Amino acid sequence: MTGPDCHSLLSLVAGRCPSGRLLDVGCAAGDFVELANARGFKAVGVEPSPKSAEMARSRGLDVHRGDLRSAGFPDAAFDVVTAWDVMDTLRVPADELREIFRVLKPGGFFFLRVRNVLHRFGFSRVALKRILSVVGFVDFRDGIVAARKP
Repeated sequence: MTGPDCHSLLSLVAGRCPSGRLLDVGCAAGDFVELANARGFKAVGVEPSPKSAEMARSRGLDVHRGDLRSAGFPDAAFDVVTAWDVMDTLRVPADELREIFRVLKPGGFFFLRVRNVLHRFGFSRVALKRILSVVGFVDFRDGIVAARKP
């Protein structure tokens, strides 16, 4: 993710939740995690690529190498979870969404972006809303935000 992209996405996040614990799923080299920390969030990341996770950690960022489940976060640990351009790359997106729901605090926000470019799954807006609501998310806004009921 590029610098300007990170800044615009973080502005979107901060507009709904200006601070708190933030988890970036599929954080790559950690650019978004670093920017969120600089903006006042307590941000951590999860990244399946060993090379990218090591790059992020070498920059002093708190990044777990592996998938979200293997990170072992407690229930309701985060005010915000982000997943930029990762949902359509997962083998079983519903499983990842359930895990995101579990680690998100009641009243917390989940921000996602799906580009549908040459990956495993393509999501229409209707299909994405359906799978998010089945998992338990409510209050879809801007095609990108889902909240967990307080």
